[in-house]
Amino acid sequence: MNVLLKAIEHVVRAQPNEVAFTGVLNGELATLSYQQFWQHANDVSQRLRALGCRCIALREQNGLPWAVIDIAAQLANVVLVPVPHFFSDSQVAHLLSDSGADLLIGDWHVNDLTGHGIESIAPIYGLSAMRIASEQSELLPETCKVTFTSGSTGQPKGVCLSADNLYRVSQSLANVVRPTVNNGAHLAVLPLATLLENITAIYVPLLLGQSSVLLSGAQVGLKGSSQFDPATFATALATHRPSSVVLTPALLEVLVALVERTPELGRCFQFIAVGGARVSSSVMAQAHRLGLPAFQGYGLSECASVVSVNTPTHTSIDSAGQVLEHQQVRIDEQGQLWVTGNIALGYIREPFTEQWLATGDLAQLDEHGYLTITGRVKNQLITAYGRNVSPEWVEAEAHGFASLRSLVVVGDGEKSLTAVVVHDSPADVMRDLRLLNQGLPDYAQLKHCLCLADYPQDRPLWTANGKPLRPNFEQWANDQRHSIITIGQ
Repeated sequence: MNVLLKAIEHVVRAQPNEVAFTGVLNGELATLSYQQFWQHANDVSQRLRALGCRCIALREQNGLPWAVIDIAAQLANVVLVPVPHFFSDSQVAHLLSDSGADLLIGDWHVNDLTGHGIESIAPIYGLSAMRIASEQSELLPETCKVTFTSGSTGQPKGVCLSADNLYRVSQSLANVVRPTVNNGAHLAVLPLATLLENITAIYVPLLLGQSSVLLSGAQVGLKGSSQFDPATFATALATHRPSSVVLTPALLEVLVALVERTPELGRCFQFIAVGGARVSSSVMAQAHRLGLPAFQGYGLSECASVVSVNTPTHTSIDSAGQVLEHQQVRIDEQGQLWVTGNIALGYIREPFTEQWLATGDLAQLDEHGYLTITGRVKNQLITAYGRNVSPEWVEAEAHGFASLRSLVVVGDGEKSLTAVVVHDSPADVMRDLRLLNQGLPDYAQLKHCLCLADYPQDRPLWTANGKPLRPNFEQWANDQRHSIITIGQ
C-alpha cells in the first residue's frame, strides 16, 4: 500500500462513520461514509486485479464512481489515466496510444474507437467497461497516474506521477487549509480529470477527514471546457453550501457577479482557491470587498499541481502566494522560474533526470517569499526600447473590464503595444483601455487598438485549447495597420 493510501486508511479507521463523499451514483444523489467508501474501493480493486489490467483510461463525469475507481486503481497497483471530456477525438486517440491503456471505464462510445479491438465486459461500479487491445506503453517506473496536459499545440503530453508526488502536494495543501476549512464540504466545480480538482476534491478532503461533493458538470453549470451556466452554479451553491471550491479566473468572475446580486451565496465559503491563469488584481480586490475568501495559487502538472498559494494568514493579493512546504524555487537571470522538491517522474518515455525543473514561466519572488507569475518565457514581448513585457500580465489586468475580456496584446519589436479586442462597442473599449492604462507602467501601456466585431475565420489565431498563437497574431495585426487607432488620454 502506497504512502497516500496509508494516510487515507488511518483517517478511515479514526472516523469510519463520517461522511466522505456526496455525489451522483447510478443517477441518484447518494452519500458514502469513510468506511463505506474504503470498502467499495477495496471491492473494486479486487475486480481490477482479477481482470489483470495494467492501465485504466477513465472518461467520466464527476460523481462517486470517479472517486472510488481512483482509489481502487491505486489499491490494485493499476495506473489511472483521467480523460478530459473536452479532448478532441485525435487527442483521445493519442492519449490511448501513448499510455497503452488496456481497460476503458466510463463514458466511452464504441463508434469512437473504430480500429481498436474492443470487448465489452460487466460494468465496474456502475460504469460501462471495455477491454481494449493495446500494446504495453513504456510508462515510467512507479507511475501511479498519468495526467495529460492540454498542451499549447495539438497533442497533449502525458505526465507520469508517482503516489509520492500525489501525497506530498496533497498533504502540503491539507496542512495549509486545515486551520481555515474546519466544517462544511468541498464542492468539485472543475472536472476531476483536471489534476488540481482531482487533488483538492478527493485526496485533500480524505486526508483532512472532511467531506466532498461530487456533481456532474451539468449539475454545477459547467459545459465542456469553456461554457458555464451561472444560474445552475447558483443553485448548486444554495443547495450544498460548500466551504471550499477551486475556480478558474473566469469562474471567479461569475461568482463575484452572483454574490453581488445575492450576498447569501457567498457566506458559506471559508476558502476559494483560484488557479489555471493569472487573476486580474481588480477582480480579486472586488471578491475581497464582497467578503469572498479568494486566494490565488500557481502550479503545473510537472510538479504534481500546486507549487504556491495564498492563505488567509499569508496573502499578497497580486501574487500566487508563498511556496508550499514540499517545494523550493529559484529564478534565473532571465526571470524564469525553476522548481524542485516534487518533480514528476517525467513524460511517457521521457524521464526527468535533473533535480531542478525549468517551468517556462516568468516570475518574481519578493522579500517575503511571495511568488508572482508574470507570463511565459516564450511569449515575452520586447519593445523597440528594449523593455520586456509579458502579454499575459497585461491581458489578466484587462479581464477586470467587461469590454476587454477578449483582449490580446501585440507589439513585439514596436515602439508601443497594441490591444486587439473583439467587442460591439468601440466607445466602451476605448474608455476601458484608458482606465486600464492608468494602472499600468508606461512601458506596458496600450497606445493603439484594433477593435473588431469578430476574429477572421480564415486565419489560425488560436491553439486547440484556446490560447493565442502569438506570432500569428503579430503578423495578422501588422496586416491590419490601416484599421489600428490611437488611444487618447
